[in-house]
Amino acid sequence: MSEKSDYEVGYGKAPKDKRFKPGQSGNPKGRPKGRKSAVTILEDLFLKKITIREGGKPRKVTRLEAMCLRVLNDSAKGDPRATDQVLKLITLMQSTSGQSEGGAIDDPSDPADDLETISRFLELHDLPTDGLRKEQGDD
Repeated sequence: MSEKSDYEVGYGKAPKDKRFKPGQSGNPKGRPKGRKSAVTILEDLFLKKITIREGGKPRKVTRLEAMCLRVLNDSAKGDPRATDQVLKLITLMQSTSGQSEGGAIDDPSDPADDLETISRFLELHDLPTDGLRKEQGDD
């Protein structure tokens, strides 16, 4: 019979000389690292932080937040194209989330009613309403 050593070779117990060295992979070629998809690239770009000035003070925000702030500010100043974009965003948010978590957009009103209200507001203040589009079939 052979000498019994402290280490027994068997299932799940490879011989010491055949084990992977520290830092060595069991599959050196392995799965190749994938390229970034277009969606991943866009997400990375939108989530990159930039510095904006708000109230005379610099503030770091994501590019996406800066874009949203710009559209909302333009809409508040009376830009009908920006207002149209804000309404589309609100509609998109309502349709994708179903219910608002923030409580600001809980009213399930018809976007066409919103367009009509904003159109009346712009006419009242003698602002152009050509950027607003009414839904087809609404008169």
